Amino acid sequence: MSLDTYGQKWIEQRETLKATTRREYESCWRNHIGPSIGVHRLHATADHGRRIAERIAERMDELAVEPSSDRPIKRRAQRAH
Repeated sequence: MSLDTYGQKWIEQRETLKATTRREYESCWRNHIGPSIGVHRLHATADHGRRIAERIAERMDELAVEPSSDRPIKRRAQRAH
């Protein structure tokens, strides 16, 4: 299934949307979202997302342990300036 088909179905299935909201969603999808990403297949996007999640999990595991001691690294959160 293409993202365009999925997006259109998703909007159609939102039964609680007000008519004005539905028209706005449809317009945004038709004019902006669909033309830019609608041709992509949904399964390809899901596979890509899984690969990214796996890489993030692997990297988090690498960062969570000090190589020399196998002890968890305690990192302080940095404050935004």
